[in-house]
Amino acid sequence: YGNLYIYFEAEPGSQPIKPSTIISACGKAFYQKSDNPISFRLKTSLRALNELTSSNSGSYHIGIIAVHNQKVLFANTKDIKIFLARSNKASLISTSGKDSFNEITEGRINPGDRLLMTGPTLAGSLGDKNIGNLACLKELSDIEPMLKRSIKLPEAIPYSLIVVETQQNIIDKPKNEDKNVTENKAMSNGNKKSFPVLMFGKIIS
Repeated sequence: YGNLYIYFEAEPGSQPIKPSTIISACGKAFYQKSDNPISFRLKTSLRALNELTSSNSGSYHIGIIAVHNQKVLFANTKDIKIFLARSNKASLISTSGKDSFNEITEGRINPGDRLLMTGPTLAGSLGDKNIGNLACLKELSDIEPMLKRSIKLPEAIPYSLIVVETQQNIIDKPKNEDKNVTENKAMSNGNKKSFPVLMFGKIIS
């Protein structure tokens, strides 16, 4: 099946869209035919979101992340920020998007990686560097109190972020490999190893 994470932020004056409407449109497209590849299901979800936003009057910042096993795919419109935190270093992996979804980024993630997604309200207040620092905090439970201490917005202005952390899963190592395997500066002993690191690449939706 995989997991789907959605961030939605409307600009002031935009026609409201209920969260339940967004979740229904995306969830139905993504989970209804679970036998299809995750890339196909995400493209279907993006088409549903494009249709939904185009039928409403307004400007919307939307980010969507799909994770299945060690594969991650994401897409964004307008000013959504998506960071990858790996080995205590955060990188901005999203790009300035358009008004609608027109491409997907696909890659693989390692055990212990984090993905952080937020919109222009929080990004404008903290800046990319400080948001990246949040993603690199040692414990997930440290992020919320640090965010509250750092935020420079009136209480009446809503903001949010999504943090996805992959589990420390391991897989069996083929018998013909060495006993000790080092990948991404991490040592794994015995007959287990971590999943390999692969670069992110663009694919057109």
